[in-house]
Amino acid sequence: MNTIAWLMILVGALILNGVRRGRVLELPDDIRDFFIGALTGDLPALREVNTRRGEGVTASTVNLSTIEYGAGSGTLVQEMQRLAREAGNNYHWGGESLSEGGYDCSGLTWAGVKSLGYYDGPRFTTSSFPSVAGKFTVKTTNPGVGDIVWWPGHMGVVSGDNKYYSALSEKSGIKESSISGHPGKPTYYRLKTSASKTAALPSGGSAWSQRAV
Repeated sequence: MNTIAWLMILVGALILNGVRRGRVLELPDDIRDFFIGALTGDLPALREVNTRRGEGVTASTVNLSTIEYGAGSGTLVQEMQRLAREAGNNYHWGGESLSEGGYDCSGLTWAGVKSLGYYDGPRFTTSSFPSVAGKFTVKTTNPGVGDIVWWPGHMGVVSGDNKYYSALSEKSGIKESSISGHPGKPTYYRLKTSASKTAALPSGGSAWSQRAV
């Protein structure tokens, strides 16, 4: 077997191993570094590429089937789950309330932060969210349960390790899905806390730091 064939086999193994370790979005960089290491004979670099792991999300996973909080309490993912359940987990493009029969991704997020009392401004969309996010969130690189996850054209809320909860589509409805499975690099936003909101929560933490539910 020639050198090119061996390289193709090794690259295929690298891709499969990378997907298994949650490095879907980082695979182009991994393949580039693999070829550099192979061409220069840098064995330590090749071993390092093969052991890289995806950053993922290190938060505990919310059991969405058992959470039941009333409006104005709990984390954002819990409140969005409550709102969606009332609407039968139905996706409705442009939807932002139960009366419309469902929600789209930004409508459900907006309804959640409004219900919890963090934001009372006009309905935002995925495109307008970054321009208003500073009013009630701060960006974070260490996401946890209840943090907003945003991509151009889509958004939801972190619900656990590499998971987020959102209104996906008419076909899929409203449910959990994989963060790393969505194309593009996510940006995370953490809800700003206040003494009044913290005092109103069940024991366990602030609106965004309560991880064990």
